[in-house]
Amino acid sequence: MSKEEKKSFGEKMSGCGRFFYNSQTGEVLGRKADSWAKIGLFYLFYYGALAAFFAICLVGFFATMDSDSPTQKNMYSLIKQNPGMGFRPFDDVVTTLIKFNLNLTESYKKYLDNLNKFLKDYKEPDKSKQSNCSAVRKENDSTVCEFPLSLLGDKCTPENGFGYPEGKPCVLLKLNKVYNWRPDPYENMTDGLPKSLETRLDPNYVGITCEGETEADADAIRHIHFYPKSGFPVVYYPYLKQPGYLAPVVMAQFDVVRGRLLMFWCKAWAKNIKHHRVDLGGSVHFELMVDYIRPENETGVY
Repeated sequence: MSKEEKKSFGEKMSGCGRFFYNSQTGEVLGRKADSWAKIGLFYLFYYGALAAFFAICLVGFFATMDSDSPTQKNMYSLIKQNPGMGFRPFDDVVTTLIKFNLNLTESYKKYLDNLNKFLKDYKEPDKSKQSNCSAVRKENDSTVCEFPLSLLGDKCTPENGFGYPEGKPCVLLKLNKVYNWRPDPYENMTDGLPKSLETRLDPNYVGITCEGETEADADAIRHIHFYPKSGFPVVYYPYLKQPGYLAPVVMAQFDVVRGRLLMFWCKAWAKNIKHHRVDLGGSVHFELMVDYIRPENETGVY
């Protein structure tokens, strides 16, 4: 059996050139002009039909959506009208730990920056879209109420370093915005409400408490002050995606034993807020550690 003769490089290039264009048959890439016209027309209609079908689906989808309110609301939404909570400073998505050294300004500077950044919109609100509101609002009132920073007291302010320089840090607490959610506050002490809420309970506020998660954590707490002391004013609800809306916030100032890692669980209290340990519904968890470099001649608990 004789071996086939190998084609030279020139013959290979010539064959490749004939594939791209064959001058004898008039074919381009193996097809004549009428064949290319047929297949081009087929794909034109094929992809045109796909694009039209996709456009019709998009039009139908957006026709069912409201730009000002979610499609799934109230008990039909994923969160079931049970707002979660958040806190600041929160500059690291990996950890919920707030740790700083009382003697080192640079150790808590990032927390001050985070708080100032969050409160920027509250310091410079669009007052043309806000109004001063009373404690009572009508059912369908969508007025945007002004939230003056004076409600946060004179302890948790930028001028005081939010309490960090003196070792009594302030943590900002907020309820997550839930469309058309209106709180149903407690009017008096009932079973299930913590005793720490007794002197601060107000029917015009969503109550707020913070507690140590373990007995050791609770023993290390000297005092916790809240500003406003009764919690979140109900006059700022509901949230209806109003332009210029600013959610109410509460400052919690912690006076704790220094040098210990403490775990806190803060909860909002209203009749229509349920607390869940797993998904932290109606509550928020974080850790706090106020460290301190003690001089050699100092003793005792700080």
